[in-house]
Amino acid sequence: MTHSSSIKSNAQAPHAHEKWFDITYEAHLYLSLLFEREFPEQFRQYQRAHSAAKWYRTDPGPYIGRVIVWKLHSTDHIDNEDGCPTATWTVGGSYTGGFLDFVDAETRFLYQPGHIVLGWTGFLFHKVTDWVCKPTATLDSQRVGVTPGRVAAVNYFPIASFNILKDKQGGWGRKTLYGAMVE
Repeated sequence: MTHSSSIKSNAQAPHAHEKWFDITYEAHLYLSLLFEREFPEQFRQYQRAHSAAKWYRTDPGPYIGRVIVWKLHSTDHIDNEDGCPTATWTVGGSYTGGFLDFVDAETRFLYQPGHIVLGWTGFLFHKVTDWVCKPTATLDSQRVGVTPGRVAAVNYFPIASFNILKDKQGGWGRKTLYGAMVE
């Protein structure tokens, strides 16, 4: 197992990742509680694997993978390496459109800031539809340089990582550098 390339990119990157967990703790805790409520059996399995992989103290789990989707739509795809329900959430933005389509189910979800979709994106084709920027509405957003657009995040757990971690004890990743050192 290896860390993502972004965390290894420079000396500030690990600190930036830790700050992300610090400032988004409540959001990630809420996503964790949703997962536990909707999929209790899978939650227990993935939370155990997460405790083996956990790096930052403010990461409540159960996910080990996170992606920030900055101003992008997507084409039809399936996240075939995801092992559990994925939490996809729109962090913010100033836009119209940008629906979440589950192509196989012929279903379209409104996907606006604050919306969360918890689902099996490893089994269903899905996409974020095109969206159009709306002008920023406030002087504060213009003052700090916020540009119109859409920002989302995806929390996931790769099945290959789960298979390595599922039988490991809590703290295994930190103790062994994710298997690089002998236990």
